[in-house]
Amino acid sequence: MTPDRAPDNGRFFELDILRGVASLLVVAFHYVHFYHTDQFQPDLYINVPFFDLLRPIYSHGQWFVELFFTISGYVFFWLYRAPIMAGAVSFRTFVIARLARLYPLYIATLILTAGLMIIFHGLYGYDYVYQANTVGNFALSALMVQQWWVGAVQSFNGPVWSISVEMGLYGLFFLFCTLKLGRRWLWVIVALTTPLMWLWPEVAFFRGLPSFFLGGIAYFVARELSGVGVPIRKGILGVVAAGWVAAYLFGHDGLMNGEVIAVFSREVMVLGLMPLTLVAVDLWRGVIPAVRLKPFVWLGDISYSTYLIHFPLQLLIMIGLNGLAPATKVAVIASPLFFMAFFAALIGLSIVSYGQFEMTARLYLLRRFLPRYRQQSASPKV
Repeated sequence: MTPDRAPDNGRFFELDILRGVASLLVVAFHYVHFYHTDQFQPDLYINVPFFDLLRPIYSHGQWFVELFFTISGYVFFWLYRAPIMAGAVSFRTFVIARLARLYPLYIATLILTAGLMIIFHGLYGYDYVYQANTVGNFALSALMVQQWWVGAVQSFNGPVWSISVEMGLYGLFFLFCTLKLGRRWLWVIVALTTPLMWLWPEVAFFRGLPSFFLGGIAYFVARELSGVGVPIRKGILGVVAAGWVAAYLFGHDGLMNGEVIAVFSREVMVLGLMPLTLVAVDLWRGVIPAVRLKPFVWLGDISYSTYLIHFPLQLLIMIGLNGLAPATKVAVIASPLFFMAFFAALIGLSIVSYGQFEMTARLYLLRRFLPRYRQQSASPKV
């Protein structure tokens, strides 16, 4: 979710912002964690803040995880395919660079969540949201492999299942590049993996497979269309804009009847709208002056932080609300002010985490394990 960049490619401001917004939308989808009890009832969703405005997000916000996978595929085929195929990036360097960026916050939030789960269970008598919190699952999570097989379950800091999937996808990507497979193989892989998503929707790894390689397709399609005229670019942008408006409208349960689902489904979103969105963003890159986008790029910088920190923060808040009567607790959680305070706290913690912990830990690990960084003082762009 927070890809590194090659030194000479600059920043893709629009993509950074898109990734940041997607992360916050997933967090909004998970806001209903606050309503979790040992006898969780989905009809409590009606009490969530800004229900009418955010109803599509509360109902279907999990789809934005697929957008993360698609963005990752786009970025990796953009920045890393050619260097890996040319032998300029070894597997060891690739793995160390990925782990240096992802693992410090990952393991820190995993340990924090495990400790908070113990406290929560002592207060409430049950585990918060994710129930399979065993020693074995902690070990699998620590190794980032907990979602690599059929029957895998979510535990501890549950939302990080997607990080485990991404780690597996990175390995497949490196193999794809090492074998020097051509662009047409992307279509073959998507055609072969999409049925897996349909047949076994409960398998998390199958959620990421087609989306990641669709991101690669989006990158190459954008390259092919880079020379088209403004009318075609406007047409693609118009289709994408109309698609997102339709997604918002159809996301309201009142419109989500059988006929609508058949026309505008999860598959349409994941397999069509999201890759096409990246094509449109690519084609219109730079149209908005960078000086106007820079103030919002921090959303992309902290997207990984917000994603990993939001669940342990929810867990900590629920521990703090332990003394309240159930009705009072629901009233607090349903308050728009509480909703905004939660996001403000999350964003503040994420900014601190990104600047003071993640980047420092990343540079330390790169210097420790990759000699070419030992004399480098600035943040690396690997």
